[in-house]
Amino acid sequence: MKDRHLFRGKRIDNGIWEEGFHICDKFHSYIGTCAPHFDEYDNLCIEHNFEVDPKTIGQCTGLKDTNGTLIFEGDICIGDNGKKTEIVFADYNFRHRILGDIHCNSISYLWVDMYSIEVVGNIHEDN
Repeated sequence: MKDRHLFRGKRIDNGIWEEGFHICDKFHSYIGTCAPHFDEYDNLCIEHNFEVDPKTIGQCTGLKDTNGTLIFEGDICIGDNGKKTEIVFADYNFRHRILGDIHCNSISYLWVDMYSIEVVGNIHEDN
Protein backbone atom coordinates (compact mmCIF):
# COMPACT_ATOMS: atom_id res chain seq x y z
CA MET A 1 0.00 0.00 0.00
CA LYS A 2 3.00 2.32 -0.31
CA ASP A 3 1.51 3.81 -3.49
CA ARG A 4 -1.66 4.84 -1.65
CA HIS A 5 -0.46 8.47 -1.43
CA LEU A 6 0.27 8.77 -5.16
CA PHE A 7 -1.91 10.98 -7.33
CA ARG A 8 -2.43 11.16 -11.08
CA GLY A 9 -3.50 14.06 -13.27
CA LYS A 10 -3.49 15.08 -16.93
CA ARG A 11 -1.07 17.89 -17.81
CA ILE A 12 -2.57 21.08 -19.19
CA ASP A 13 0.33 21.84 -21.55
CA ASN A 14 0.54 18.53 -23.44
CA GLY A 15 -2.15 16.11 -22.18
CA ILE A 16 0.34 13.61 -20.74
CA TRP A 17 -0.63 11.84 -17.50
CA GLU A 18 1.69 12.48 -14.54
CA GLU A 19 1.93 10.55 -11.26
CA GLY A 20 3.36 11.84 -8.01
CA PHE A 21 2.69 14.34 -5.25
CA HIS A 22 -0.38 16.57 -5.50
CA ILE A 23 -0.42 20.22 -4.49
CA CYS A 24 -2.87 22.98 -5.27
CA ASP A 25 -3.60 26.59 -4.51
CA LYS A 26 -6.63 28.77 -5.28
CA PHE A 27 -5.93 28.78 -9.01
CA HIS A 28 -3.73 25.81 -9.97
CA SER A 29 -3.23 22.09 -9.36
CA TYR A 30 0.13 20.37 -9.75
CA ILE A 31 1.43 16.80 -9.85
CA GLY A 32 5.12 16.24 -9.48
CA THR A 33 8.00 14.03 -8.52
CA CYS A 34 9.56 16.44 -6.05
CA ALA A 35 7.78 17.31 -2.83
CA PRO A 36 6.78 20.98 -2.83
CA HIS A 37 8.58 23.12 -0.30
CA PHE A 38 8.99 26.75 0.71
CA ASP A 39 12.15 28.74 0.08
CA GLU A 40 13.80 31.17 2.49
CA TYR A 41 11.33 33.91 1.39
CA ASP A 42 8.24 31.72 2.02
CA ASN A 43 7.64 31.27 -1.71
CA LEU A 44 6.21 27.92 -2.73
CA CYS A 45 8.76 25.99 -4.82
CA ILE A 46 7.27 23.49 -7.23
CA GLU A 47 10.15 22.53 -9.51
CA HIS A 48 9.67 19.15 -11.19
CA ASN A 49 5.91 19.65 -10.84
CA PHE A 50 3.46 19.98 -13.72
CA GLU A 51 0.20 21.89 -13.86
CA VAL A 52 -2.70 19.49 -14.37
CA ASP A 53 -6.41 19.78 -15.04
CA PRO A 54 -7.98 19.57 -11.56
CA LYS A 55 -10.95 17.58 -12.92
CA THR A 56 -8.58 14.73 -13.87
CA ILE A 57 -6.87 14.29 -10.49
CA GLY A 58 -7.36 10.90 -8.88
CA GLN A 59 -5.75 9.22 -5.91
CA CYS A 60 -4.12 5.82 -6.13
CA THR A 61 -5.95 3.03 -4.29
CA GLY A 62 -2.66 1.35 -3.43
CA LEU A 63 -3.90 -1.77 -5.25
CA LYS A 64 -2.96 -3.33 -8.57
CA ASP A 65 -5.13 -5.08 -11.15
CA THR A 66 -4.56 -8.55 -12.62
CA ASN A 67 -1.79 -7.15 -14.87
CA GLY A 68 0.03 -5.34 -12.07
CA THR A 69 -1.27 -1.91 -13.12
CA LEU A 70 -1.87 0.54 -10.27
CA ILE A 71 -5.57 1.35 -9.81
CA PHE A 72 -6.52 5.03 -9.48
CA GLU A 73 -9.74 6.81 -8.64
CA GLY A 74 -11.52 7.42 -11.97
CA ASP A 75 -10.20 4.25 -13.63
CA ILE A 76 -12.56 2.07 -15.61
CA CYS A 77 -12.14 -1.64 -14.90
CA ILE A 78 -13.65 -4.87 -16.19
CA GLY A 79 -14.33 -7.67 -13.75
CA ASP A 80 -14.70 -11.41 -14.23
CA ASN A 81 -18.42 -10.84 -14.79
CA GLY A 82 -17.64 -8.69 -17.87
CA LYS A 83 -19.19 -5.56 -16.41
CA LYS A 84 -17.40 -2.22 -16.56
CA THR A 85 -16.99 -0.38 -13.29
CA GLU A 86 -15.65 3.03 -12.31
CA ILE A 87 -13.35 3.31 -9.30
CA VAL A 88 -14.81 5.88 -6.89
CA PHE A 89 -14.07 7.12 -3.39
CA ALA A 90 -17.21 6.84 -1.25
CA ASP A 91 -17.91 6.36 2.44
CA TYR A 92 -14.21 6.83 3.31
CA ASN A 93 -13.14 3.95 1.07
CA PHE A 94 -12.35 3.10 -2.55
CA ARG A 95 -15.20 1.23 -4.22
CA HIS A 96 -16.44 0.51 -7.69
CA ARG A 97 -19.67 1.53 -9.39
CA ILE A 98 -21.18 -0.40 -12.29
CA LEU A 99 -21.25 1.65 -15.51
CA GLY A 100 -23.87 1.54 -18.23
CA ASP A 101 -26.72 0.11 -16.17
CA ILE A 102 -29.23 2.90 -15.56
CA HIS A 103 -31.14 0.69 -13.12
CA CYS A 104 -28.12 0.01 -10.92
CA ASN A 105 -26.65 2.80 -8.82
CA SER A 106 -25.05 0.51 -6.29
CA ILE A 107 -21.51 1.03 -5.12
CA SER A 108 -19.74 -2.07 -3.85
CA TYR A 109 -16.51 -2.64 -2.04
CA LEU A 110 -13.44 -2.75 -4.24
CA TRP A 111 -11.59 -5.03 -1.84
CA VAL A 112 -13.93 -7.98 -2.42
CA ASP A 113 -12.80 -8.70 -5.97
CA MET A 114 -9.72 -6.53 -6.43
CA TYR A 115 -7.68 -9.43 -7.79
CA SER A 116 -10.14 -10.15 -10.57
CA ILE A 117 -10.36 -6.73 -12.23
CA GLU A 118 -8.42 -5.21 -15.10
CA VAL A 119 -7.93 -1.49 -15.76
CA VAL A 120 -9.08 -0.71 -19.31
CA GLY A 121 -9.21 3.09 -19.27
CA ASN A 122 -10.41 6.04 -17.24
CA ILE A 123 -13.48 8.27 -17.13
CA HIS A 124 -11.57 11.25 -18.53
CA GLU A 125 -10.66 9.59 -21.83
CA ASP A 126 -12.87 6.54 -22.26
CA ASN A 127 -16.45 7.66 -21.64
